[in-house]
Amino acid sequence: AVLVQGAIQRLFQWKLPRDYLLESVRGMADGIEESFVAFFDADVGKMEASLQRASEQLAWAKRAAVECDPKLNLVRGRSAPFKVHFCDQALRCLDTVLAESTMILAAATDWRPKASGAGAWDCDEGESLNEVLGMLMGCKVMQSVKDDLVGSVWLISKVLPDMLADTSDLLEDSRLHKPEEVRAADRFDRAEALYEELAVRSRGCVKDDAELTSDVRLRLTIMVRSLQNLAYRLSRIEELCIKEAYAA
Repeated sequence: AVLVQGAIQRLFQWKLPRDYLLESVRGMADGIEESFVAFFDADVGKMEASLQRASEQLAWAKRAAVECDPKLNLVRGRSAPFKVHFCDQALRCLDTVLAESTMILAAATDWRPKASGAGAWDCDEGESLNEVLGMLMGCKVMQSVKDDLVGSVWLISKVLPDMLADTSDLLEDSRLHKPEEVRAADRFDRAEALYEELAVRSRGCVKDDAELTSDVRLRLTIMVRSLQNLAYRLSRIEELCIKEAYAA
């Protein structure tokens, strides 16, 4: 009787691959959201830690997603088949979001030559806050950029995991934007104004003999370009959610 009771308890406590996937997706989404907050706070150390966490969770999500394929199920049961194609596309997009975020982190990090020899570089961990991010965040247009991107990240971090967790045949979520609003967001119309303002603010930072890793203008250009790419990638994820929500 004790063995039967233990088996029953383990049966009800057993987690499906889908449960592990959802845990990883939520953890990854939280990490991405925290990295954006750290970025706009100009805190490189916290941004790096958040992106590391998100990358680890993404790796777990990819492993779990393989086991969620409905073809592996012997019977369907009461729940709708897991939308594996939707999940795969979303994870691919999130992979590119992390790649662009990591590019911003690399451009924001202050690098210095290692004592071990020429050609070797190491990050300067003396300060979490740095001049380049401070210069970027000092631009007037960055508040609007922050509102747009953080809003998109928050939406995706909440909506996407909920849609993957939904076991009904038809997915719906009132938090999704209208398609035309998503298309407008991915254009990142503020990029030109941001480039112009940064050109003025960084005018005194030009050094002819500067290494590429310490070239302020180059680092700022990389960050703005990655912000443009992020706006596009985030809008693609929301478009995926919209298509899945209104698929007949």
